[in-house]
Amino acid sequence: MAERARELIRNTGIFAIGSLSTKLLSLLMVPLYTTVLSTADYGTVDVIGTFTGLLAPLVTLSVYDAVFRWALDDANDASTAFSNALVVWASSMLIFSSICVGLAALGVAHIGYFWFMVVLGSLGAICSSLVRGLGYVKLFTVAGIVSSVVFMTLNLVFLLQLELGLTGYLLASAISAAVSVLVVALGAQVWQYWQVTVVRPARMQQLLVYSLPLVPNALSWWGVASANRVVLLTFAGVAANGLYAVANKLPSLINLVYGAFLQSWQMAAVKSYDDQDAGAYYTKTFDIVARLQLLMVMALLCVTQFVFATWIAPTYWQAW
Repeated sequence: MAERARELIRNTGIFAIGSLSTKLLSLLMVPLYTTVLSTADYGTVDVIGTFTGLLAPLVTLSVYDAVFRWALDDANDASTAFSNALVVWASSMLIFSSICVGLAALGVAHIGYFWFMVVLGSLGAICSSLVRGLGYVKLFTVAGIVSSVVFMTLNLVFLLQLELGLTGYLLASAISAAVSVLVVALGAQVWQYWQVTVVRPARMQQLLVYSLPLVPNALSWWGVASANRVVLLTFAGVAANGLYAVANKLPSLINLVYGAFLQSWQMAAVKSYDDQDAGAYYTKTFDIVARLQLLMVMALLCVTQFVFATWIAPTYWQAW
């Protein structure tokens, strides 16, 4: 159990470096965002991100989860899963793109950006699931850091020098997301796992049998994390949603740490599933994680008011 714990802690640390570096750089930029962007602009950014997260499992049918599971078992299985998953993804994107064209014709704002982020995010999820299943853990850290630096640099240029406002923020977000996918793809050379000869309807069906039951699970997680934003948007408006997005900045640190652990835990749980003491290992891990989360919540409660008083623009103080 000690060896498994060390591996779990090591992988969690690697994932956390990438995630936390991204979040810390984002927090450093909050004074700029809250000064340059209005509460309505920030609310718009948050709404787009919220619905992008909602559509990712829907348009991909959570096939990226199947890619991750197959990749953990064998490199040959990874190639088969990845190739067939890309065909499923491409088919879904054709349907999604048609819907977006119709929405654009109706004059829906920011639909082009929304389309780009969903397409890129879903493709990135498939590539990331492949390389994570193959054990390229450190690559996630590199991709996260590079993407964060690009995002921060572009925001300084677009918001301060060019004064593009909301458009500049969205453009910086799209470019940095593309850079992240590119780093992952180049770092793991994912094109080597594409084989047209293994693409079969029966293989796609196998992936979907595994992934489709996970779609409600993903939607449930989205509901827990983001459904309140939809309620705010409906009854209080986009500006109130912007305040909520800023208020959620510090608590989201806990989600990032837990997300890093979850990525590592998925790998560890699968590997130890057949061990005789798997049940005891799972129970002990859950107990430790629950205690650590409680401590993090207590620590954030002690510093939140001070951070808001010194770090956030006055127009956003209502978020406290």
